[in-house]
This record gives sequence, structure tokens and C-alpha cells, in this order.
Amino acid sequence: MECLLESSPGETEHLLGPLRSLLRLYDKEKRSVGLYVTLESTADLITQRCYRILKNRGPEGSARFSPKHNLNVFFTSYCDALSLFIDLSLEVDVDDVQWWASKVQSICSREGRAKVYPRMFASVHRECSMLNCRPACRIWRGEILQRCKSMGWKVPGIFETLRDKYRKYDAQFDDDFPLRPYSQLELDQLVLPPLPNQGSPRSTGCRMPGAWSSELY
Repeated sequence: MECLLESSPGETEHLLGPLRSLLRLYDKEKRSVGLYVTLESTADLITQRCYRILKNRGPEGSARFSPKHNLNVFFTSYCDALSLFIDLSLEVDVDDVQWWASKVQSICSREGRAKVYPRMFASVHRECSMLNCRPACRIWRGEILQRCKSMGWKVPGIFETLRDKYRKYDAQFDDDFPLRPYSQLELDQLVLPPLPNQGSPRSTGCRMPGAWSSELY
């Protein structure tokens, strides 16, 4: 909790003291009439804290320096949660996004990256119009595309990019989401068997799908 909520060292202990152990989540029927926080307020708070952690390059409170907190565990959850609690109206720059991507690369597993990158790729685009992407979307998607290309992933081609402008992809529900690691079947189809008396496989001569798509963001 300290990693996410503290904006200064010791803030949690100072504000809550021994009351921290009394914090519980109740159903609507059981909660106090006056002493509760709405889901909207909670989401706003988490969104603001996620943004502050991004700009601060990590937790702002005492958890940043405490050996009892495993920051790798926190960052694994944070990198994924940011796609759910991101406010695209708040200013970000390339350095912010590169820091986030470096955490994804260094801390998340291969399976984790296969979830985090597509979710963020879809999330930052959700408020873009058909004609233009928001500046924040261009920054986020540009960095994500570079990272995924460097890992040899499938990235959106020109037709998938245009489709995404008119009917946005959903990373959770679209099986054909265009940003993902290649399956083994797809890799086999990209390379032909070796020619007689030649040890190296032949390329199909086709450009890798999505080779030009980053120019559209």
C-alpha cells in the first residue's frame, strides 16, 4: 500500500497510524453511510498516484528505500496496472515512457510482456479520433513499437493500423490483436525450407508484417 499511496516518506504512518489494520473493503449494504469512498474517487486517486510514480521514476514514499518492500514485485503489478489507470490528458514525455518500458523489459517475464505491451498499446489509443492520435498516444505507441520490433514481435501492418483507427482493437478480447509475439506456425510460414546443397533457409522475400506501420503513429 505504501508503494502506491505514499507521496512522502512516512505519510501512511502519520495519517493512519494504528488505524491501518482497520481498513477493510465492505459491500455497499454493509458500509457506513457517511464514511466511505466511492469507486470513482478511488479510481481517480489511483490514477493520480500512478502518474506521480511515473514522473518520479518510482514510489515517492519511504517504501522506495525500505528493504522490507520488494520493489520488483511492485513494479510488475504497476507496469500492468498503469494501462488501466492512465490519464492521457496528463503530460508525459519520451523519457517517462522509456522508463516504464525499461521496467517492463527488465522485470516482467516473457509472458508478462506479452500481456503488458498489448494492453498499454490499446489503452493509450482508446480516446483518439479517427483522424488524429493524441500526442500521448504517439509517444506511448512509438516506444512500444520499437521495443516489440526489437524482440521480433508481430506488429501492426498498414491495414491493421487503418482498421484500428475506425474500429479499435481490444487487447483482452480480440484474438487477432496485431501486436504480439509470433506463434511458431507464423514463424514457420515466414521462412521456406533450405534449397538443395544449401544449409541456410530461404527467405520468402516478403517484408515482415508491420514493417512500415510505425510511420503512421
